[in-house]
Amino acid sequence: MSDANVIHHPHDKLFKVSLRNKNVAMEFLQAHLPASVLEVVDASSVRIEKNSYVDSRLQSTESDVLLSVRHGKTRALVYVLCEHQSSVDHGITLRLWTYVLQILNDYQEMHSSSCRNSTMPVVFPIVYYNGKSHYHGNLDFFKLFGEYENLAREHLLQPITLVELSEVSDGALMAFNWYSLMALAMKHVRWGERLLSAMEKISTNLGALEQSGGGEYIEAVLKYIVDQGDLRNEARFETFVRSSISHPLGEEVMTLADRYVEKGMQQGMQKGELQGRREEKLDIAKAMLLKGCDSHFISSVTNLSETELVEMEVKLNKEFAD
Repeated sequence: MSDANVIHHPHDKLFKVSLRNKNVAMEFLQAHLPASVLEVVDASSVRIEKNSYVDSRLQSTESDVLLSVRHGKTRALVYVLCEHQSSVDHGITLRLWTYVLQILNDYQEMHSSSCRNSTMPVVFPIVYYNGKSHYHGNLDFFKLFGEYENLAREHLLQPITLVELSEVSDGALMAFNWYSLMALAMKHVRWGERLLSAMEKISTNLGALEQSGGGEYIEAVLKYIVDQGDLRNEARFETFVRSSISHPLGEEVMTLADRYVEKGMQQGMQKGELQGRREEKLDIAKAMLLKGCDSHFISSVTNLSETELVEMEVKLNKEFAD
């Protein structure tokens, strides 16, 4: 994003200086916005925004102005791209959409902290052209897709397809020889026994996949299961692995699994040691409180917070009262 105050070309200079005048900007909108848009925005409320989005490599042939106008209780944006090349630039349509998306991204970042539910402003793009020849370039985004224009119109800029794995049945996923392995692993990775049951149902497919060149894929999925899965029944997992794939691949996966088990045991021991130390500190603090020691002094000795010590003292007083 470039500084809007930097002027790179005579056309650029006239374009920007002119639209910085509110009266010029207002009449520009009245002259060039579609009537349907003018019906829902207040052109007299126009103001020029500071940002510029033209690619730095194209600043000798393009300039832009971002305007905002009142639109109900919010403000809409009008993005004007001034094209001052002598001939038509056939890449302008995709580039214009890139700029529009950057505008929306900047808006979201600017308002995300103040209002999580802030709606996006509507952006109305305009290409302003003063070339020598008649403009015959394409400005329709969907025509960029040629013979697939209708398919693009049907699916692009529509609600995005969501694949929510928890809502897809295992049976539907198992209908696919290759995809089922990844899908079932990701669907059930947080539930150990359910994960193993799903894997066992497709175990007979794994040998065929490996023979068809899928060894790297199988290894990646099984390592994912080892790394992320809740595998409390290691023996069951080992049986599944060794009965489903070749010995070399199975050995590699199980070696990794053994390392994770060992790491988990070490973490568990460390956690137990920390818990034991905390319980020891609590016992010391309790004894010091019973001897009437000052809570600030106890905190400095045990590193327990004074809030914890106050709660402990209240609990002790209650025990004695009972």
